[in-house]
Amino acid sequence: DFLTKHIDQWLNRLKLDFSRSHEKLFVAGTGGTVTTLALMVKGTPAEDAFVESVGGMRLTRQRVEALFLKMKAMCTEERLILPGLDEGRVSIILAGCLVVMRILHFVKVHYLTVSVSSLLEGILLNQLEGNQNAK
Repeated sequence: DFLTKHIDQWLNRLKLDFSRSHEKLFVAGTGGTVTTLALMVKGTPAEDAFVESVGGMRLTRQRVEALFLKMKAMCTEERLILPGLDEGRVSIILAGCLVVMRILHFVKVHYLTVSVSSLLEGILLNQLEGNQNAK
């Protein structure tokens, strides 16, 4: 499929060596797509969802792939009734799910850990720790 090939091309441009399994590699997923997928896997209705409830959850490649196949067979209106998926993400969740699948495949891991902290928060904490160590 075109989108899968396109994602794989971008990942291959990174020139990272993931030629063998990296089961000890820690992969964290952040952002709306990852937290939405976690809420969907957990079966939490969108109106009852709060992102903190999935922090630290292991989102397996097998579950992401199963969710992708399920959603791929549905029209937009059918996807709207899936628990954990809000209206604002219904048009992008399939592509986002595919990106997560391809990343997990690319780095050869079976799961990622859901982080409710953002990338910017991580950078800030890293900077603060660096400043503390410099003193």
